[in-house]
Amino acid sequence: LLKFAVCAAAALLLCRCAQTFVPAATGSVQLRGHHAATAAAIAGLAAAAPQPAQAAELTFDGFGPGELVAIFVPIIYCWLAYGEWEAKQDP
Repeated sequence: LLKFAVCAAAALLLCRCAQTFVPAATGSVQLRGHHAATAAAIAGLAAAAPQPAQAAELTFDGFGPGELVAIFVPIIYCWLAYGEWEAKQDP
């Protein structure tokens, strides 16, 4: 269902882009019968073509924002807590 929704959104985007850059045809040019079915089949195949995987986050070759937060937030928190504790100590 998600794949269908993505394909439908891509087809809608493609349709909007085509309408933006290609002027509407005059009244005498219309697709009928076999030509309309062929055009619909080609549009469907183009929208349903397999897309390359976006699995860059699964390579485990770098730190993302989550890892950086998990590393530095405890360090900064402890450093600030120690500074506050040290400020309250007698000289």
